[in-house]
Amino acid sequence: YQDSQNGIELKLSSPHISGLGDSEAEERINTLFDEYADKIIAQYEADVAAVAGKEEGHISISSSYSVPVDSDRQLTVAIDTTIIMASSQQCTTYYNIDKQTGELVPLSGLFKDGADYVTVISDEIKRQMRAQMDADDDVYYWLDSDVEDWNFTSIAQDQQYYVNENGELVISFDKYDIAPGYMGSVSFTIPKDVLSDIVLTGGLLDQ
Repeated sequence: YQDSQNGIELKLSSPHISGLGDSEAEERINTLFDEYADKIIAQYEADVAAVAGKEEGHISISSSYSVPVDSDRQLTVAIDTTIIMASSQQCTTYYNIDKQTGELVPLSGLFKDGADYVTVISDEIKRQMRAQMDADDDVYYWLDSDVEDWNFTSIAQDQQYYVNENGELVISFDKYDIAPGYMGSVSFTIPKDVLSDIVLTGGLLDQ
């Protein structure tokens, strides 16, 4: 989908999957992709309508996708959306599909029932943040700052993630989530030994 009106531009490329061997699962997942695209288009149309008859807007919206992982067990599709006005906002949504079940796997689905994965992952991310800031003065996260409301405390239970080709958990944050805008979108790779006690047997992290 591509359009430009009233000084507002949208370029959108949306994925569809096939070949899972489960047509119902494919339809269910493709519907989610379509719903995401429809939201972006609806927002674009609302922005166009808002400036109709006025001075032209200055907004550029782009949404595209990539496939970080496509293995025998797992398919991960990442949808990246950027909105540029006076500044830019970037967000990435990951869809992690277990090819064995045809199901999308939430972050909680990687761990044993009752496991406190939020605390374990959050503590490791804080450790990595401090190590990166100690090693490089140009790296800065909102952590241990005087403005407590800005400080990173923990990931969300449904935090954006994917499992990379090495079988490691990668936690993703959008621009401005945990750091100033110049840091952009940031991610943290969680070592396997940090999670070994809580990983779900047979799950995407147990490969």
